[in-house]
Amino acid sequence: VVTATQMLESMIKAPRPTRAECTDVANAVLDGTDAVMLSGETANGDYPTEAVSMMAKICVQAEGAIHYDDVYQSLRNAVLDTYGPMSTQEAIASSAVKTAIDIKAKMIVVLTESGNTARLVSKFRPSMPVLVLTAMAGSARQSEGFFKGVRARCMGSMIGTDSILYRATDLGKQYGWVKSGDNVVALHGMVEARSGSTNMLKREQGGEREKAATTPASAPYAEPSARAAPPPSARQTERQPDRHSERVSESPSSLDF
Repeated sequence: VVTATQMLESMIKAPRPTRAECTDVANAVLDGTDAVMLSGETANGDYPTEAVSMMAKICVQAEGAIHYDDVYQSLRNAVLDTYGPMSTQEAIASSAVKTAIDIKAKMIVVLTESGNTARLVSKFRPSMPVLVLTAMAGSARQSEGFFKGVRARCMGSMIGTDSILYRATDLGKQYGWVKSGDNVVALHGMVEARSGSTNMLKREQGGEREKAATTPASAPYAEPSARAAPPPSARQTERQPDRHSERVSESPSSLDF
């Protein structure tokens, strides 16, 4: 849902909006719109950048008053009451948002081809940002432009889920969403690069693979060439019994009576 038309109409000629216009923008956010859009204010207005900045500030203030946990529960109940059982993709998207809430995840990562999974995740209004990775440029533009809370990036290929998720963690750090040790919820399909195959829900952790890559594996058994030589005193102690036995064997007459 995109809310548009005369949102900050007075800013075509004035540097500041009216109180009523600010209330309209805030109410649109509180009512659950995916995006708000300016038209004449930026197309032929005298203060285009100020209008965009003002609308962004209003949206941020309004979103700070939303209790996303309650919104998720009410949306889920409404879907079940109205449409009955969910589809597999919708149930996984709902579970991903619930899991992210329960484990206090900092980001949700969605690997998608068509963008449908991104739409379903955004539908349940997670409080944390959603990073969408797709190989389709059209899906990336649609996801970021029309789905609430979504940032999309176009990948060259969706083959290699582990490497893509590693890249997603790096992007989350660049955006300032996650840091090492933070929980991340990931959604993808067991069959890579196929639309409609999303059926996997996974918990990732920021920096987990970095630690695994930089921590040397323990080696209980060293290679023979790598074993340290014993100190000289130890070598002498080891050879002393041998010399004693040699002396005894060389003089057997000393044992005759």
